Amino acid sequence: MDLIFSTANVRPPRFFYLVIGFAIIPFLMFYSMSVTFLEASNGPVSGIWGRTSKLMMFILQYPTQSPSMVPTYYPSVQPTIAPTAPTVSPSQDPTPAADPEISKISRDTKLIFYGVFSIAKLSADRERIRYILKEQVEHAKPQGIQMEVKFILGNTNITDSVHEEAQKYGDIVILPVHENINEGKTYYYFKWVYYKLKHLDSSAMIFKADQDTFLCYELYCSSHTQD
Repeated sequence: MDLIFSTANVRPPRFFYLVIGFAIIPFLMFYSMSVTFLEASNGPVSGIWGRTSKLMMFILQYPTQSPSMVPTYYPSVQPTIAPTAPTVSPSQDPTPAADPEISKISRDTKLIFYGVFSIAKLSADRERIRYILKEQVEHAKPQGIQMEVKFILGNTNITDSVHEEAQKYGDIVILPVHENINEGKTYYYFKWVYYKLKHLDSSAMIFKADQDTFLCYELYCSSHTQD
C-alpha cells in the first residue's frame, strides 16, 4: 500500500501560536514605546529600518548609572579668610616700660596679677567684673597679698568711650595686636606683663582669664597668706 505524505493537511499545534504571540507582542510594545521616546528626543523617525537602527543605537548608547568621572578624594583648596590686620604693627611698637607703682611693692608682698581678656564693646561686662572682684578684695583683706586687675584688649575697634573708660579706671591695657583667639594676643599679653613686672622684687602669680571665669580670691588668699 502506497503511503502518500502531504503537508497540506499538517497544521502546527495551537500552543505554537501561543508561544509566537507571547514572544512578539512584548517586543512590539517595547518597540513602539522606544520609538515614541526616540521621536520625542530626536525628532520623527521614518521607515521600519530607520526606526530599528535608531532603536539599536539608542540601546547601545544608553548611559550607565555610574558617572563617567569619579570624584576626587581631595577637594580643591579654598582660600582662607584673611584675619583683620592689626592697626599698629607689633614689631614697630616700643618696649613697654616697667610699671613704677608695681615696682614699689615690697619683697614681702605677693602680687596677684589678674589679666581678663576682653574686647572693646564689652564695657558692661567689664563693669560687672570690676564690682565682683572689688567686693571680694574688700571682704578678704589679706595680709601680704596685693591684687592687680587689668582688662586686656586688642587694638581693634577702639573707640573714644574705651579711652574714657581706661582713663577713668586705669585698668585697661590695649595690646599692639588685632583682636584674635589663636594669632598672638596671649603671647603679647605675657610679653607685656614681663616688661611691666621686670623690676618687681617679690614673687607674682600671673593669671590669664576670660570674662566668664572668676577667681575665688578669698580661698586663694587663705592658702597663700603668710603666717
